[in-house]
Amino acid sequence: PAPVPPRPSPALPKPAPAVVLPPVQGLFRHTAVLVSIDEAFPIVSLGSTTPLSGLNALQIGESTSFGPVTTTPRLPNVDVVLGRFTVGGTIATTARFGTDGEEANDGVRSNPSFFGVSLRGGVVLPLSERLALWPHLGATHMRGLGTTQYASQTNADVDARLVYAIDDAAALTFGVAAALPIATERTRQTQFDGTFTGAGQPIPYSDRDATVRLSASVGLLARLSPGDVPEREAANEDARAPMPNGTILLGVDRLLDVLSYEHATVRRDARPGAAPSPERSLHVARVGLFDTRGVLPHAPRLSADVVVGRVFTVGGSAGIGMTKTTSMSTLSPASSAPTALAWSIAPRAGALVPLWSRVSVWPRVGLTYAESRTTRKDTGDVGTHHVSLDGDAFLVVRGTSRFFVALGPSVSIPLFGATYEIVQPFGSDKAESRHADLQILNLGLGGMLGLSL
Repeated sequence: PAPVPPRPSPALPKPAPAVVLPPVQGLFRHTAVLVSIDEAFPIVSLGSTTPLSGLNALQIGESTSFGPVTTTPRLPNVDVVLGRFTVGGTIATTARFGTDGEEANDGVRSNPSFFGVSLRGGVVLPLSERLALWPHLGATHMRGLGTTQYASQTNADVDARLVYAIDDAAALTFGVAAALPIATERTRQTQFDGTFTGAGQPIPYSDRDATVRLSASVGLLARLSPGDVPEREAANEDARAPMPNGTILLGVDRLLDVLSYEHATVRRDARPGAAPSPERSLHVARVGLFDTRGVLPHAPRLSADVVVGRVFTVGGSAGIGMTKTTSMSTLSPASSAPTALAWSIAPRAGALVPLWSRVSVWPRVGLTYAESRTTRKDTGDVGTHHVSLDGDAFLVVRGTSRFFVALGPSVSIPLFGATYEIVQPFGSDKAESRHADLQILNLGLGGMLGLSL
């Protein structure tokens, strides 16, 4: 008999193609974890500034200074997507240890210690494949850990952010926000009780000085989970794959501030015919999570680096801003209020060397130039400048193909610097400025959050 040909095996079903969501839907997919820096680049702010200080200011751009401090912390938020809603928040804490007795009036380094927590809820309103409106409503509570103008303060927070999705893993945002004080406890002072025994009666201050804060800013947004689309996820898993040439690492440098030590030395020039002024040194150590000070030359600032030659990076950080400080009881600054203009630039070069999947080392070396100039009616323009040699040794962890965290030791060695101190000579009713040499050494454990584009 003729041989019977074998039966053809049934055709295997073709795998279904991966579903690729539009960028906004992929970014805000259900159960996704989002990390955002709403004030990656501040545009304008009016009202309450340094936490628990009672100070108000008009701030344009990246408001920083050598001191006294009048800036608003730029804190990252973590949110979880639940359907069309989001729930999240942030925490902030900073504690300062050790210094000599003059730092409170030494604008170079003063800073309050405090703890704060913020919770918020939001809703995602898609406008197109790449645009969405993301408003939030929440509350923030802060409590001072030392000498602050307010012992505690609670704000109601509301904002509305327009999200532009670069892809399903990263976005740029623009938004306006308002922080409204709803409960304030002033620091207690001692009121003389009419006797000469030294006894006193603690009384609370009035809370009338607490004011609102209105702001507008550009921010960064990244998704941590679930995973990327398959082709990008596979590329991420290559343990030795460097970032492609031309990749831009965009973020906020010096945002993470886990541990830092600062040694500032001020030597004032002697007046004609007077003995030389003694050198004053300030030693300050801080422990926290994020930089809450905004004090030059190590303030958080917008950062951009470009990958060249597969493993090398060239770039830097820069910031510029203007601050006009008001009195505690007024929102808008008076025409006679001091105006400070501060800017910094920090060019650098580094090498981004992959270790294993999603983890690289990133040593960097560069220079920082920082300058601030304050215009006062009584003394005219007074300024401070600082130049330092900087080095970092960061460990870079990529949460997704876009988001990364860089953390490691840093050192900033002063090369030269100078400042003008405001003093009021004994017996005189007029203030004057005096030149002084300024040297600021900084050692720390910190880093940055950013996106790779």
